[in-house]
Amino acid sequence: MIWRERKMNNIFLLFSIAALLALRGFMGAGVRSFLTKNERKKYHASTSRIDRWFFWSVPNLISDRYSKSEKRRISYASTLKAYRVINLAAHIGLTAVLFFIVCYFAGYVGERVLNTVCIAYAIAILLMFVVLAVIELGMNQRYHLARYRNKK
Repeated sequence: MIWRERKMNNIFLLFSIAALLALRGFMGAGVRSFLTKNERKKYHASTSRIDRWFFWSVPNLISDRYSKSEKRRISYASTLKAYRVINLAAHIGLTAVLFFIVCYFAGYVGERVLNTVCIAYAIAILLMFVVLAVIELGMNQRYHLARYRNKK
Protein backbone atom coordinates (compact mmCIF):
# COMPACT_ATOMS: atom_id res chain seq x y z
CA MET A 1 0.00 0.00 0.00
CA ILE A 2 2.80 2.42 0.86
CA TRP A 3 4.52 1.65 -2.45
CA ARG A 4 1.34 2.57 -4.35
CA GLU A 5 1.00 5.84 -2.43
CA ARG A 6 4.62 6.74 -3.18
CA LYS A 7 4.11 5.86 -6.83
CA MET A 8 1.07 8.15 -7.06
CA ASN A 9 2.93 10.95 -5.29
CA ASN A 10 5.90 10.51 -7.63
CA ILE A 11 3.60 10.60 -10.64
CA PHE A 12 1.92 13.75 -9.38
CA LEU A 13 5.28 15.32 -8.55
CA LEU A 14 6.49 14.64 -12.10
CA PHE A 15 3.21 16.01 -13.48
CA SER A 16 3.59 19.16 -11.36
CA ILE A 17 7.12 19.80 -12.51
CA ALA A 18 6.23 19.08 -16.15
CA ALA A 19 3.23 21.42 -15.96
CA LEU A 20 5.39 24.18 -14.48
CA LEU A 21 8.02 23.72 -17.20
CA ALA A 22 5.36 23.72 -19.93
CA LEU A 23 3.81 26.89 -18.54
CA ARG A 24 7.22 28.53 -18.23
CA GLY A 25 8.18 27.37 -21.73
CA PHE A 26 5.07 28.91 -23.25
CA MET A 27 5.77 32.22 -21.51
CA GLY A 28 9.45 32.06 -22.50
CA ALA A 29 8.47 31.60 -26.14
CA GLY A 30 6.20 34.62 -25.83
CA VAL A 31 9.01 36.74 -24.40
CA ARG A 32 11.30 35.59 -27.19
CA SER A 33 8.74 36.64 -29.80
CA PHE A 34 8.18 40.03 -28.18
CA LEU A 35 11.86 40.99 -28.26
CA THR A 36 13.85 41.81 -31.38
CA LYS A 37 17.13 40.01 -31.97
CA ASN A 38 19.19 42.93 -30.64
CA GLU A 39 16.94 43.34 -27.59
CA ARG A 40 17.27 39.63 -26.86
CA LYS A 41 21.08 39.80 -26.98
CA LYS A 42 21.08 42.85 -24.73
CA TYR A 43 18.63 41.16 -22.33
CA HIS A 44 20.71 37.99 -22.07
CA ALA A 45 23.94 39.92 -21.60
CA SER A 46 22.61 42.30 -18.95
CA THR A 47 20.51 39.98 -16.75
CA SER A 48 21.17 36.89 -14.66
CA ARG A 49 19.58 33.50 -15.26
CA ILE A 50 17.33 33.82 -12.21
CA ASP A 51 16.17 37.24 -13.40
CA ARG A 52 15.37 35.79 -16.82
CA TRP A 53 13.65 32.72 -15.31
CA PHE A 54 11.26 34.85 -13.26
CA PHE A 55 10.88 37.71 -15.80
CA TRP A 56 11.89 40.34 -13.23
CA SER A 57 13.36 43.00 -15.52
CA VAL A 58 12.03 42.18 -18.98
CA PRO A 59 8.91 44.42 -18.66
CA ASN A 60 11.28 47.38 -18.19
CA LEU A 61 13.18 46.59 -21.40
CA ILE A 62 10.29 46.30 -23.79
CA SER A 63 7.80 48.96 -24.73
CA ASP A 64 4.41 48.91 -26.36
CA ARG A 65 4.55 48.55 -30.13
CA TYR A 66 2.26 49.04 -33.07
CA SER A 67 1.41 45.75 -34.78
CA LYS A 68 0.85 45.98 -38.52
CA SER A 69 -1.09 42.73 -38.64
CA GLU A 70 -3.35 43.70 -35.73
CA LYS A 71 -3.55 47.36 -36.83
CA ARG A 72 -3.28 48.58 -33.24
CA ARG A 73 -0.81 49.15 -30.43
CA ILE A 74 -0.13 46.08 -28.29
CA SER A 75 0.90 46.47 -24.64
CA TYR A 76 3.80 44.03 -24.33
CA ALA A 77 4.91 45.45 -20.97
CA SER A 78 1.53 44.65 -19.39
CA THR A 79 1.61 41.15 -20.84
CA LEU A 80 5.08 40.55 -19.44
CA LYS A 81 3.98 41.77 -16.01
CA ALA A 82 1.15 39.22 -16.16
CA TYR A 83 3.68 36.55 -17.17
CA ARG A 84 5.78 37.48 -14.15
CA VAL A 85 2.81 37.10 -11.78
CA ILE A 86 1.70 33.80 -13.33
CA ASN A 87 5.24 32.39 -13.21
CA LEU A 88 5.67 33.38 -9.57
CA ALA A 89 2.28 31.87 -8.63
CA ALA A 90 3.17 28.60 -10.37
CA HIS A 91 6.47 28.39 -8.48
CA ILE A 92 4.82 29.15 -5.15
CA GLY A 93 2.23 26.45 -5.87
CA LEU A 94 4.91 23.89 -6.70
CA THR A 95 6.77 24.79 -3.50
CA ALA A 96 3.57 24.24 -1.51
CA VAL A 97 3.03 20.84 -3.16
CA LEU A 98 6.60 19.81 -2.38
CA PHE A 99 6.18 20.97 1.21
CA PHE A 100 2.99 18.93 1.66
CA ILE A 101 4.57 15.84 0.09
CA VAL A 102 7.45 16.07 2.58
CA CYS A 103 4.98 16.64 5.44
CA TYR A 104 2.95 13.63 4.30
CA PHE A 105 5.95 11.31 4.36
CA ALA A 106 7.01 12.74 7.72
CA GLY A 107 3.53 11.92 9.05
CA TYR A 108 2.37 15.48 9.76
CA VAL A 109 -0.52 15.55 7.28
CA GLY A 110 -2.89 12.88 6.06
CA GLU A 111 -3.47 11.54 2.59
CA ARG A 112 -6.69 13.52 2.24
CA VAL A 113 -4.88 16.85 2.81
CA LEU A 114 -2.16 15.91 0.33
CA ASN A 115 -4.73 14.94 -2.30
CA THR A 116 -6.57 18.23 -1.76
CA VAL A 117 -3.37 20.24 -2.19
CA CYS A 118 -2.43 18.29 -5.32
CA ILE A 119 -5.86 18.77 -6.88
CA ALA A 120 -5.81 22.48 -6.00
CA TYR A 121 -2.42 22.86 -7.70
CA ALA A 122 -3.63 21.05 -10.82
CA ILE A 123 -6.67 23.34 -10.99
CA ALA A 124 -4.46 26.40 -10.47
CA ILE A 125 -2.15 25.33 -13.32
CA LEU A 126 -5.17 24.78 -15.55
CA LEU A 127 -6.46 28.26 -14.71
CA MET A 128 -3.03 29.73 -15.45
CA PHE A 129 -3.11 28.14 -18.91
CA VAL A 130 -6.60 29.59 -19.43
CA VAL A 131 -5.33 33.06 -18.45
CA LEU A 132 -2.43 32.69 -20.90
CA ALA A 133 -4.88 31.67 -23.64
CA VAL A 134 -7.05 34.72 -22.94
CA ILE A 135 -3.97 36.96 -23.05
CA GLU A 136 -2.91 35.42 -26.36
CA LEU A 137 -6.38 35.81 -27.85
CA GLY A 138 -6.51 39.42 -26.67
CA MET A 139 -3.13 40.30 -28.10
CA ASN A 140 -3.64 38.69 -31.52
CA GLN A 141 -7.36 39.04 -32.14
CA ARG A 142 -7.24 39.54 -35.89
CA TYR A 143 -4.87 36.62 -36.39
CA HIS A 144 -7.06 34.20 -34.46
CA LEU A 145 -10.26 35.43 -36.12
CA ALA A 146 -8.72 34.90 -39.53
CA ARG A 147 -7.39 31.50 -38.52
CA TYR A 148 -10.77 30.26 -37.31
CA ARG A 149 -12.59 31.81 -40.24
CA ASN A 150 -10.40 29.85 -42.71
CA LYS A 151 -11.14 26.51 -41.02
CA LYS A 152 -14.86 26.60 -41.85
